[in-house]
Amino acid sequence: MKKRMGAVSLILSLLLAVAAPATGFAAERGEVAYTGDALVCTGQMSGFSSILPGVEASDTLLLENKSGATANFYMKTDVLNTLEKAGAAGAGYTVRLTCKSGETTSVLYGYDPATGETTGALVGGRDSQELKELNSQLEGYRLVATLKAGERAEVALSLLPDAASLGNPYQASEGLIQFTFQAAEVTPQTETVVNRVPGETIFTGDYAPIFLLAATAIIALPLLIILKKKHREEE
Repeated sequence: MKKRMGAVSLILSLLLAVAAPATGFAAERGEVAYTGDALVCTGQMSGFSSILPGVEASDTLLLENKSGATANFYMKTDVLNTLEKAGAAGAGYTVRLTCKSGETTSVLYGYDPATGETTGALVGGRDSQELKELNSQLEGYRLVATLKAGERAEVALSLLPDAASLGNPYQASEGLIQFTFQAAEVTPQTETVVNRVPGETIFTGDYAPIFLLAATAIIALPLLIILKKKHREEE
């Protein structure tokens, strides 16, 4: 049995500019909490408020199980708009997406089998759909964490814009990424007891279904990415 809850949504936007942003107050950390009745989203991801081409930026989103039972957390990633606009195409990014629960870190995107490390994966480049390539590579919902009551996990996103491919045509262009979360509360399955009687077989007990209490949250967390040109002085 599955009970679906209403969705909550926020905007995760990417904005490129040539000037460094003004320093502001620290934003409340982004959090998605499962209460047993719904998914509740608060805060935002503010770690992308000042990105330079060639410099990695990252931020984390907290997942928390505030219900009284073990719950699975699933996440779907959708790039709705890239930073591409008229006269701009082919930007490349190195992307890493992980989830840390306790001492265990799960790699959602960016694992390098050659080195066995999470070095990030190149997305976009010449003649590409840029960040929209993530839509096919991260298609559908993925299990990111299984949390017992009171446990937490961190989803971390890292972006490294390629310095060479992000030039003047990308100034003031905008993009949009959407995260969609689902939480499913899992009840252990009961055992089947079989009593055998001479001449017949009688089954007592039954397979109780795994009850899934599901809630959905469409999270497009406010993500402001401002790119400026990096000037290097030659000695």
